[in-house]
Amino acid sequence: MKSLVLFFTLFFMTITGSAQQLVTWVGGTPGKTTNWHEARNWSNNKVPDQFTHVLIPDVSFSSFAEPVINSGIAEVASITLVSNAQL
Repeated sequence: MKSLVLFFTLFFMTITGSAQQLVTWVGGTPGKTTNWHEARNWSNNKVPDQFTHVLIPDVSFSSFAEPVINSGIAEVASITLVSNAQL
Protein backbone atom coordinates (compact mmCIF):
# COMPACT_ATOMS: atom_id res chain seq x y z
CA MET A 1 0.00 0.00 0.00
CA LYS A 2 2.84 2.41 0.84
CA SER A 3 4.46 1.85 -2.53
CA LEU A 4 1.16 2.57 -4.27
CA VAL A 5 0.77 5.87 -2.38
CA LEU A 6 4.38 6.77 -3.19
CA PHE A 7 3.80 5.97 -6.87
CA PHE A 8 0.74 8.23 -7.14
CA THR A 9 2.46 11.01 -5.21
CA LEU A 10 5.44 10.97 -7.57
CA PHE A 11 3.15 10.66 -10.59
CA PHE A 12 1.13 13.75 -9.71
CA MET A 13 4.26 15.72 -8.79
CA THR A 14 5.67 14.92 -12.24
CA ILE A 15 2.49 16.03 -13.99
CA THR A 16 2.32 19.25 -11.97
CA GLY A 17 5.97 20.04 -12.54
CA SER A 18 5.78 19.47 -16.28
CA ALA A 19 2.63 21.58 -16.64
CA GLN A 20 4.41 24.71 -15.44
CA GLN A 21 6.26 26.81 -17.97
CA LEU A 22 8.16 30.08 -18.25
CA VAL A 23 6.89 32.72 -20.65
CA THR A 24 8.24 36.15 -21.43
CA TRP A 25 6.33 39.35 -22.13
CA VAL A 26 7.11 40.66 -25.62
CA GLY A 27 4.30 43.21 -26.06
CA GLY A 28 3.80 45.42 -29.04
CA THR A 29 0.84 43.74 -30.76
CA PRO A 30 -0.73 46.45 -32.98
CA GLY A 31 -3.82 47.89 -31.34
CA LYS A 32 -3.14 45.97 -28.12
CA THR A 33 0.48 46.89 -27.40
CA THR A 34 0.24 46.73 -23.59
CA ASN A 35 -2.73 44.36 -23.10
CA TRP A 36 -1.85 41.55 -20.66
CA HIS A 37 -4.76 39.46 -21.99
CA GLU A 38 -3.56 39.53 -25.63
CA ALA A 39 -1.98 36.15 -26.46
CA ARG A 40 0.31 37.63 -29.15
CA ASN A 41 2.03 39.75 -26.47
CA TRP A 42 3.58 36.61 -24.95
CA SER A 43 6.56 34.55 -26.13
CA ASN A 44 4.43 31.40 -26.47
CA ASN A 45 1.35 33.15 -27.93
CA LYS A 46 -0.79 32.18 -24.91
CA VAL A 47 -2.05 34.30 -22.03
CA PRO A 48 -0.39 33.13 -18.79
CA ASP A 49 -2.45 31.11 -16.33
CA GLN A 50 -2.03 29.84 -12.78
CA PHE A 51 0.60 27.32 -13.91
CA THR A 52 2.78 29.85 -15.75
CA HIS A 53 5.95 31.51 -14.49
CA VAL A 54 6.09 34.99 -16.02
CA LEU A 55 9.16 37.05 -16.86
CA ILE A 56 8.68 40.77 -17.53
CA PRO A 57 11.84 42.15 -19.18
CA ASP A 58 13.00 45.73 -19.63
CA VAL A 59 11.25 46.59 -22.90
CA SER A 60 12.85 50.02 -23.29
CA PHE A 61 15.03 48.63 -26.11
CA SER A 62 12.47 46.47 -27.88
CA SER A 63 8.69 46.98 -28.06
CA PHE A 64 8.52 49.88 -25.55
CA ALA A 65 5.24 48.29 -24.43
CA GLU A 66 5.00 47.41 -20.76
CA PRO A 67 2.19 45.05 -19.70
CA VAL A 68 -1.00 46.53 -18.28
CA ILE A 69 -3.72 44.52 -16.52
CA ASN A 70 -6.72 46.77 -16.95
CA SER A 71 -9.59 44.28 -16.93
CA GLY A 72 -10.26 40.75 -15.85
CA ILE A 73 -8.15 38.58 -13.60
CA ALA A 74 -4.49 37.73 -14.11
CA GLU A 75 -3.38 34.64 -12.23
CA VAL A 76 0.16 33.23 -12.51
CA ALA A 77 2.40 30.79 -10.64
CA SER A 78 5.09 33.46 -10.21
CA ILE A 79 6.23 36.73 -11.73
CA THR A 80 9.74 38.12 -12.14
CA LEU A 81 10.36 41.75 -13.03
CA VAL A 82 13.82 42.39 -14.48
CA SER A 83 15.56 45.63 -13.49
CA ASN A 84 13.76 48.64 -15.07
CA ALA A 85 10.74 46.50 -16.02
CA GLN A 86 7.26 47.70 -15.07
CA LEU A 87 3.84 46.15 -14.66
